[in-house]
Amino acid sequence: MNNSADTKPLDSVLIENMNHISGAYAALFWEVIYGTTESLTAMRNTLLLLQLLFYDLKYREAILLIRTYHELLGLEFPPEMLLVEKTPELHQDFVHEYLLDAEDIILDFEYDEIM
Repeated sequence: MNNSADTKPLDSVLIENMNHISGAYAALFWEVIYGTTESLTAMRNTLLLLQLLFYDLKYREAILLIRTYHELLGLEFPPEMLLVEKTPELHQDFVHEYLLDAEDIILDFEYDEIM
């Protein structure tokens, strides 16, 4: 087994890049939800559901919900997210990063709405 510092398992590379993977796709996801529903309440409720799943340690279910929303909204489920979905040890980190991105994005929508 090669323990060289230059060689990292795929999951280590993905964990290091989890915020980039999440950030690259979260904005479009939430923009399409808002564009489809024209409702901050729908966005907040979706976020709340994802948060509840996260806090109940149901990371796989949270990713399944994100994937289902992609399908319902006609969005492609990105290949990087498919890889995360197939790698259980990445679920918690991914959902956590996705929630952080979602909170920022929804705050931006709320700010835009009051301005």
